[in-house]
Amino acid sequence: MKSLTALLALSLGIAAPARSAPVAFSPIGRLLADAQVVIVGTLQSQTRLGDMSILTIGAVRTIKGPATPGAIINTTWLAPPPQFSLDSLTGMTALWFLKNTNSGNNWTVLPLLTGSDVPFSSAVLRVPVEAPPLGSRVSTPEDKLLAEITATAQVPAMSKDASLFVVMRSINDLTSPLLDTFWARQLSSPDPAVSHEARVFLLKKGISEQMTAFDGTDPGALDAQSVSFLSIAICSWRSTDEAGIAALGKLSQAPYPDTLRSCAAHALSDIHTENALPFLRSLLDDVGRERRYSAVTGIAAYAAGLPVQRDTDKADVEWLRPAPGSGVPAEYLQHDPALNDFYKDEQTSISYWKTWLDKRRP
Repeated sequence: MKSLTALLALSLGIAAPARSAPVAFSPIGRLLADAQVVIVGTLQSQTRLGDMSILTIGAVRTIKGPATPGAIINTTWLAPPPQFSLDSLTGMTALWFLKNTNSGNNWTVLPLLTGSDVPFSSAVLRVPVEAPPLGSRVSTPEDKLLAEITATAQVPAMSKDASLFVVMRSINDLTSPLLDTFWARQLSSPDPAVSHEARVFLLKKGISEQMTAFDGTDPGALDAQSVSFLSIAICSWRSTDEAGIAALGKLSQAPYPDTLRSCAAHALSDIHTENALPFLRSLLDDVGRERRYSAVTGIAAYAAGLPVQRDTDKADVEWLRPAPGSGVPAEYLQHDPALNDFYKDEQTSISYWKTWLDKRRP
C-alpha cells in the first residue's frame, strides 16, 4: 500500500525519492495565527540567491494584518533542494502567509505544504484575482480566508489544488461558523473525494440531513473509497435525532456494504435510545458477529439507563457500568458480557435480551 506521502506526491506531480522529508499540509488555522500578514497577492518578480529566493509580491487584498491593497512586499522563500528549480510563476495570484522573522521588513513565506520534495508552485494556493462575494457574516480573518478558498474551489482550473487542502483536512482547525457552509457547498463537488470528505465533516457535526440522504443512495454505487470515508463518519455519529436513527437502522441492514453496516450498528449501540431499540432487536439475528455484539451491548445499556456513549466518555472505562446504588438488576450486567465472553456463548445473552424486549411489548 502506498504511503500518504507517496499518494500526495503523485497527486501533486511531485517526484518522491526514497529518502525525503515527509510531505504534509500545514493546518491553515495555525498558519493564520502564526502569520502577521495574510494577503491575496500577485507575484511580480523572483530572484534566486543561493539557498533562498527573494520574492516581490503586490498586495491585491488583505486577509489579516496591516498590508493595504497596492502595497509592495519583499519576502524570502527558502528554496527546495538544488535538483528542483524554482518555477517561473511571475504573475501568479495566490494566498500568502507572511511572518516577520526580525524587526523591520524581513518577511518570510510560511508554506501551505512542507517537505523536501515540494516545488514552489505546490506550496501556495492560487486564487482568483477577483474578490469573492463577502456577505454580512464575513467579518474575521478566518471568514475571509474561507471565502477565498470557497471561491477557488469553484474555478475549474484551480479546483484540484483547493480540493487537496479539503481532502487533507488542513482547513478543519478553523473555527469560523462559515465552515459548515463551506462544506455544504463541497457536497456537489465533481471530485468524489471532496464530496465524500464534505459528507464526513457534516455527519460528524450531527447534521441529520446528511444521514437521511442515504435514503436515495444505491448501495451498489458506493465504491471502496466512498465506503471508507463514510464509515468513519457513521461510526462517530451520536445524534439522537429520530430521522438520523432511522437512517442508521437502514444502513445497518443488507444490501449496504459490511463496513457501513457494522459502523451503523456500533452507532446505534452507543446511542441506545428508545427509537434505536427496534433496529438493535433486528441486529440480534444479524449474520455479522460484531453486529450481534453491538446489539447486545446497546440493549443492555438502554436497560441499565446509561446515557448516550460518546468517544470522549470511553477514555474512562467507568462508563461501562451504572453508578453504584442505581438499582440496575444484576442479571442485566450478567448478560452484558465482555467481547471474548460473548464470542464463547452468544446465545445466552441474545436469547435473554430477545425475551426482555418481547416482555416490554404492550
